[in-house]
Amino acid sequence: MCFRLLTSPLYVVSIINAVAILAFALCPDNIMFSFAGEHKIISAKGFLLYISFVGAFILGTFCLRGKKLSPVQLSSGDTKLLRCFGLLFFCLSICGYLLWFGDLAQDPTYVKILFTRGTYATRPLLEEKMIPGFTTLTQFAIAGVTCLSITFFKTRQKKDTIFIVILIGMSLLRMFFFGERLAFIELVVPFFFVKLRFEPWESKKIAFLGLTLFIVAWSTELLRSFFVYSKTYEPAQFLFYRLIMYFSTSLNNFMLIVHSNFPVDLFPITLKALYKQLGYAPESQTLYHYLLETKLNLEYNNKSGWGAIFFEFGYAGIVVSLGLGMLSKLIYNKYKQGVMDGLLFYPLFLLFFYQSYRILFLNDSRIFYPLGGLLLIVLIKPIVLKRKVL
Repeated sequence: MCFRLLTSPLYVVSIINAVAILAFALCPDNIMFSFAGEHKIISAKGFLLYISFVGAFILGTFCLRGKKLSPVQLSSGDTKLLRCFGLLFFCLSICGYLLWFGDLAQDPTYVKILFTRGTYATRPLLEEKMIPGFTTLTQFAIAGVTCLSITFFKTRQKKDTIFIVILIGMSLLRMFFFGERLAFIELVVPFFFVKLRFEPWESKKIAFLGLTLFIVAWSTELLRSFFVYSKTYEPAQFLFYRLIMYFSTSLNNFMLIVHSNFPVDLFPITLKALYKQLGYAPESQTLYHYLLETKLNLEYNNKSGWGAIFFEFGYAGIVVSLGLGMLSKLIYNKYKQGVMDGLLFYPLFLLFFYQSYRILFLNDSRIFYPLGGLLLIVLIKPIVLKRKVL
């Protein structure tokens, strides 16, 4: 049962979004305004739409029959292929990190700034040195950890763990100096859920360890933004309210979208990274940014995964959510069957499930690199194994 609670799209999405709704309902308006600088937007239509999107996703998971856990089905050729690509992704991500943190290694004053002024002071200083496109190579770490985790738990060769530890260690630097907890979560989730698939009897231990790591990661919020609120809140009180704000403001922003009758653009917002390079700004994206500036809070700018779908497709997004639920169940079945496709791609879906109250992870530009790398493995596998290259 614990395995299903941690991995099933039905359970994970239901629980995480129930928590978000509860946080929004119980959070008083005065607390939200004093902490996040925004008032609660109460909309019956918005609440029903949110329930409709989540409900459509859940309904989609019932459209396909579930599968029982099966032995992991990987050949020696599969593991060799995964190790080769895992090492390739490792090298690409390390190149990105060297460009990203090169100045940090040469100038220890960044550490002093971090502990005296916080992440909001170190982030812009380090971002000035970034090279767009090259520093994004760090996102290959998601694919690298996924591949190397599979090969480790299949073959138990300890050398695989060296590369995994290095990548997770680099993500910790991002978490401390940039405040990017998601960079850490993106690597921990694939590792633990690959482990869970190979060792499902360890589900309770993994759940406890995951909760512990979450508490530790969340505590870094003290370095990220506590300096701004230190005169108003105690550290523990700050961490509690900050967590509540992550849930409640995302749903509040969803209410704003519904209440404001946003236009649906001809081109999907998913490709906003490309539009930025072309100098094009979608109308709805510009309007949403303006409303955040005037009515809400630019710091709390997430609109939940369902808000992102509604932002893209309007009311037709309910059908999209239904299809996304069906696709999630399909990949979940492959994950339970222990086939390569499921082991590679399901961790990405799990990242979406656990972040669905905040963002639509599956359409975020940060996923394009690892998704492209994993797709390449699937496409090249028949050719490589047929010719017995490995």
